[in-house]
Formats: sequence, C-alpha cells, structure tokens
Amino acid sequence: MYQLLIVDDEPLVQAGIRSMLNWNEMNIEICGTAMNGQAALKIIEEKSTDIVITDIKMPVMNGLDLAKTCRERYGDNCPYFIILTSYEDFQMARDALSYQVSDYLVKLELTPEVLKNAIGRVLTQISQSRKKQLSAVNIHPFYDKFLISLLHDLFESEEQFRLQGRDLNLNFDYGAYVCCYGEIISPQADQMSAEKQMPLFTSSLQMIRELGAKYLPLYALSLDLRHFALIFCFAESSDTDDYVESLTDILQSISGTLQNYYNVTLRCGIGIPVQTPATICDSYQYARQIFRNTEPKDAIIAFDTDHSQENAKNSFNISLFKNDLTRAFEEYDPDILQTTIQSLCDLFKDHPGHYVQALDAASNILYLSISLLQ
Repeated sequence: MYQLLIVDDEPLVQAGIRSMLNWNEMNIEICGTAMNGQAALKIIEEKSTDIVITDIKMPVMNGLDLAKTCRERYGDNCPYFIILTSYEDFQMARDALSYQVSDYLVKLELTPEVLKNAIGRVLTQISQSRKKQLSAVNIHPFYDKFLISLLHDLFESEEQFRLQGRDLNLNFDYGAYVCCYGEIISPQADQMSAEKQMPLFTSSLQMIRELGAKYLPLYALSLDLRHFALIFCFAESSDTDDYVESLTDILQSISGTLQNYYNVTLRCGIGIPVQTPATICDSYQYARQIFRNTEPKDAIIAFDTDHSQENAKNSFNISLFKNDLTRAFEEYDPDILQTTIQSLCDLFKDHPGHYVQALDAASNILYLSISLLQ
C-alpha cells in the first residue's frame, strides 16, 4: 500500500482529512500525522512515505520548507506533496514548483471530491514514475553487457573495449579503479508483493548510484533484484592510498541514508585498487570473495591484501569461457549459454569448496542473457 503522511498543526484538520476518504479503497495507508515539518521529516525517514499532505503555515518548519528539504535530501526519490493553502498563500505555494509539489488545494474549498481527485493525480504520477524506473532496467542492455564483460574480462581485445566504451560514451581514462560487490538487505521485502519489491530495490540502487556519485565517479550495475556491482573511479592512482577507509565511509553513509528512507541496508565487499580497465575484473573478483565474509555487525569490509590474493584470484575465472560466452552473446544463441553453464557446473562438481563460485558465475551469465533478449 502507498504510505500517506498528514502534516498540520491543527488536530481537527488532521482528523478531518483522515475521515474524508476511504483510504483503504485507494490502496493507501495513513502512516502517521505530524504537527510541523520537522516532526514530519522523522516520519518520512522511518516510513518511506509516498505522499505527504501538508499545511503551508506551521511552527518550527512550514510545508514549503518541508517539501524543499525533502527534495534536496532525496532528489528524485522525494515524496509527492499536496500543499494545503489559504487564499492569501496560494500564489506563494504556486511559486514553489521545483519542490516536486503535485497539487495545491485551498483549505476552505477542500471537499472529499476535490481531495480524491488530487490523490488520484498523485497516484497516476507515482505509477508513471515507477514504470519509468522499471523500464530503465531494460533501456540500456548494451550498457549492462559492457559492464558485465568488463567485470568478467570478456572483451576480445582492448580495441573492442575502447570502441564499445566510446559508443556508449563511457569514460575509463582514470588513474585507478576499485570494485564493490553488494547486496541490498530488506527485512520487510519478503512480506511485500513482487509489484512493491521491484520499485523498492530499483529505487534503492538509483539512490546508491546518485549518492555515490557525489563522492567519486562511478558505474553501477544491477546483477539481480538485490545484488549490485559498483566501479569507483579515482583520478590518480595515488588517490587510492586510503581507499579502504574512504570507500567504507562512503558506503556506510549511503547505507545509513537508505535505512532512513527505505528501511534497507547494505552488505558490501570492497576489492583491491587496480590501475587499468583491463584489471578491473581482478578488483571485482576480490570484492566478491571478501563479500562472503560480511555479517550484520561487519557489513562493509575490504579485501585484505596481506592474505593470499592468488587463492582469491584463482578461485574462479569466468574468462576461461570467454570464447564461448562471446559467441553466445553475439549470436544470441541460448544453446551455447546452456552448454557453457553446464560446463561451469561440471568443472566444479568435484570441488565443493568452489561450487558456489560456479553457480554465482552462472547467475551472472543468465542475467546478461536475459538483458540481451529483452
């Protein structure tokens, strides 16, 4: 259900809005009420509010400042606002179009029909936004294919890598790179419908991408509904001297924001810094390896270079199947994909300790094939 917050310093107005419509019929749950914008912010962070109905004039923080703060804090993930105004405040409210305010309603003219129509328009906006988020997963299949190939060293040559990167307008002229492999943790997702899960996870990844880019250039890739890969780009190789501390702080900050807004957190493994795009696959492999050691109390950890890198590096290398995978992707041949996945399983059937890596790699192959066929 959509989460609705009512914000007004008059309890009678709060009660009136509560009783004005049958909210359950509209698939809306009133998640709380607040007397001012500051109190409302706490509820928005805790409840992942979808819609806010707020008075424009309130003590401590008014409705427009609330909308502005949410817009600055959450960007495109900002709740949708319906502002309640008086006649004299109406023009001031109309001037605040940049705050993602969906509608302005005059209090003295508020009727069940007027409110229902306004809510209907907001629900249409939310639906359209979520459809865009879902379709965005499939808008750039070549972008996804490029990053999967980069992470698994599947390019036939450096020239192929450069040409495809140029065509996709992707910049890899940086001094160093560090990969992260992560999972979005959501205790409540298992109780959600599939329709609600997809927007939750796609919105979470979008927020990860936007927040991370405020610190460093990065590329983000969804591997499945909950898992993702990040490639952080450093201007100079010397910038990575304190990469573990800086990336840990960045990811912890992102996780904290996600928890406040969506009630989800992150588990992440951080790979080693590498100096060339051709070795990004190594950083990614180390990130995947150390990710298996994450736990609730230690959710973001980096690969320890004091331990054996060779064991991690040799635990599994998907590029062994480069020729078959390249042919399968270029020819869109599902038979080759099936044969390759079976070969992965056969390769590790006598090595139980590495069987998880084989299945993990197979899931990435399946993800890429699905992306290509959409």
